[in-house]
Amino acid sequence: MNESAVTAFLEKIADCDIFVLIVWKTLSDPVRLEFDEAIKLNKPILVFTKLLSENEERSSELQSWLNDQRTGTSTIRQIKYKEFRTLKVLSDELKRSVIQELNNFFQDPVFTLSREEMYNLGTAIIKSTQKRLYVVQKTPSLILGVRPYLAEKKHKNHYDATFTNELLAWIDKSKDQEGKEFSYFFSLQETQAEIKSLQENREYATEIANNIAKLDTIQRETAGRFRFCALNSSGSGPMIVGDTRYAIWITGNETAFAISQNSPKLCDALARILKVQPDAQINNRTTLKDLLPVE
Repeated sequence: MNESAVTAFLEKIADCDIFVLIVWKTLSDPVRLEFDEAIKLNKPILVFTKLLSENEERSSELQSWLNDQRTGTSTIRQIKYKEFRTLKVLSDELKRSVIQELNNFFQDPVFTLSREEMYNLGTAIIKSTQKRLYVVQKTPSLILGVRPYLAEKKHKNHYDATFTNELLAWIDKSKDQEGKEFSYFFSLQETQAEIKSLQENREYATEIANNIAKLDTIQRETAGRFRFCALNSSGSGPMIVGDTRYAIWITGNETAFAISQNSPKLCDALARILKVQPDAQINNRTTLKDLLPVE
């Protein structure tokens, strides 16, 4: 299978809510890749194995793979394994398992233990929210871009890029719709330090200036309904709050820990805090354009 075909069907995994795998006698390489992608993206996974009849045999590769998966561990989610013999049993178990997974998602906290899982979680929240979005970052990717800042596009962190692109898409489609609001908070000191350290790269400095000009225009055109705020304090870690789901990052390194839960009441409370409390921390004398160094 060529690389473009592989990329096409793996992209579908990112859009799914639950990954269901049904196996019998063999396991193809494309399906194995899909499973690995679902693991990577921290998707809920249901594996249904058809029981063998008396004269049937399962390939040694599949049997070995099943044994390895059942004895392995998942730090974020447990993979659910079920067996079935008839389509009726499969149908009933599938329905019951999907309902259970949906209940778990909306009731139980979700934990992540890596930077990539953390960004994937944030991207999922952006996709699911409709009316409001509050984001706190120490250094703003909407201004500074995706890390590593000076790397070629193909060498940038793909999960960071996906998060930032999804955020930009949400802003673009929502900014002209009354009733929708967006607040973006970042550290004034950390952001200015990053800009200063990289300003000698004229191409990058121009990109930053263009990003700032774009955000400044959005803020003015929405009369502050969409706002981008520099904070005097750097904060303890990134945070994102949507309509009904939030995520709080505890650390920001490669083994970042984050917790998320579907809780409309808690999201409402966090939104109120972010809407009012940061006013004391916002450097009101600093506009977006003031972030740029004086020539």
